[in-house]
Amino acid sequence: MCRVFIADDVKAIRRLWTLYLEEDPAVQVVGEAADGNEVLAGVAATRPDVLVLDLSMPERDGLEVIPFVRECSPETAIVVASSFSRARIGPLAEELGAVAYYEKGGTPDEFRELVRGARAALATAGVTNRLR
Repeated sequence: MCRVFIADDVKAIRRLWTLYLEEDPAVQVVGEAADGNEVLAGVAATRPDVLVLDLSMPERDGLEVIPFVRECSPETAIVVASSFSRARIGPLAEELGAVAYYEKGGTPDEFRELVRGARAALATAGVTNRLR
């Protein structure tokens, strides 16, 4: 079972991602957050396998949250999900510790595949993370 935590400031997006992921019986959504502070508290409490993290959120943005998650829950793979282009933000997200990048607007199948593969990507990457 892959345990996933979803973070986006838009409730409808969190619900949509939950619906996408719940189509896979091997995935369980264990929590959600609407701002960066809620992300940190939620990840610390649930220790998910994967964090789906929006970059544009109140309190602390996603890029600010990544290093804290890496520190408090190093076993959690981070999938950045954003409307910003991967080419523009991906290298910085990777440098901070994200293992994958999903550009909003992709298909549900792409989203599920990326989330399922994120945990394996973190384990495979070792010291160096790789974005897809």
